[in-house]
Amino acid sequence: MLKKILLMVILTMSVVGCELLDPKGWKEAEQKRKESGEKCYRRASGTFYCKDKYGNRTY
Repeated sequence: MLKKILLMVILTMSVVGCELLDPKGWKEAEQKRKESGEKCYRRASGTFYCKDKYGNRTY
């Protein structure tokens, strides 16, 4: 039982890790953000927020 759970966790982490490190996906997301006119900022507390070209916050 423990082996099955451990294998499932390893499989899940490998799939998620590959998706997070995909440079093509990050480039597409950055291009969409640039086209929409959003600018993102980081507060001193560590939270992020974005503003569109009209000054409205989008999260």
